[in-house]
Amino acid sequence: CNGGTTNHATLYFMSSAAGTGTGTVPATPPTPDLQACDQNISAGQDTSCAFAENTFYEYSQSAQNPSGQQLTIYSPVTQQDYSVTCTVDAQSNVDCYTSTGSYVTFSQSSVAAYTPAEAQAYAQSGKLGNSTPY
Repeated sequence: CNGGTTNHATLYFMSSAAGTGTGTVPATPPTPDLQACDQNISAGQDTSCAFAENTFYEYSQSAQNPSGQQLTIYSPVTQQDYSVTCTVDAQSNVDCYTSTGSYVTFSQSSVAAYTPAEAQAYAQSGKLGNSTPY
């Protein structure tokens, strides 16, 4: 790949019968090296914990669809919104990806344990950018 100087890209190649590829992220792409953002949230090495925490919040407040859903997540580091695809893997982990190579993962049980009071406090923290709390 050629292009930008500040972003890393991850490519996934899937084999399928001719003409049947969907162009979507595979159900179990390779797991990148991870950094722990807290006891529940991990992020790829090129993904900020601030973005990972916003992803967790937005996912937790959305109508969750285990087969996949699109979210718009604000990055406090780049001060931009990114389209994020989240799916649930066989181990009940939520795996979220962007087209720019960002990766965030957390368990469904951590989402279930996230209280409304915790969500409200996070929403009022100012870390969500222009996102509207659900």
